[in-house]
Amino acid sequence: MISPYGFAGRTGMSGAYEAAEWLNFYKKGLAYVLELNYNGMPFVEQYAAILLRKILTPFGTGFVDLQSPAGIGISGIIYNYDGWVYPSDESRMIAEMGDYTFRMGHLLRDSYEEIMMSGGLLNPLIESVAESVPGCSDCGVLPYCGADPCRHYRTHGDFVGYKPTSGFCNKNMGVIKHLIRLLEDDHRASRVLRSWV
Repeated sequence: MISPYGFAGRTGMSGAYEAAEWLNFYKKGLAYVLELNYNGMPFVEQYAAILLRKILTPFGTGFVDLQSPAGIGISGIIYNYDGWVYPSDESRMIAEMGDYTFRMGHLLRDSYEEIMMSGGLLNPLIESVAESVPGCSDCGVLPYCGADPCRHYRTHGDFVGYKPTSGFCNKNMGVIKHLIRLLEDDHRASRVLRSWV
């Protein structure tokens, strides 16, 4: 899906298509990648491989948007050219659009403790604990999913978002359910998918 930041956000291209359209395209692309594998050409679809590691193993992936709480500011921190610190590149792009909600502090002015305890980091982290979010807490794919407070902030106006209309949720839920169906119902696909883990 097209991210709602930067050029895509300014031009309105982020709403060029819905999650369902993206999911249909993804399924066709994954079927093509699987076909390449069936024909002896090893090829890995990386997002599927990341999700399969979460589904099939007890190990984390380090993928920021597939963590609870969200991995922003935990798995990485962004230092902008002007010295301002952000919990993710997406939050830095939101600031470039004039919204400083995620700003954590400044390298020359704030201490490490002030930056890491700032509202720009803690507020989205507190609200992105998926186990306590309505719509996530009782979702069957919760163990494999995560949270994206930056996307939800841009698309819904808060860090949580409204799950029935969330592109992030619809995309992840669709991909995860599709992968589980392939693992359970298609032995040839299952062999290839398991080899990616």
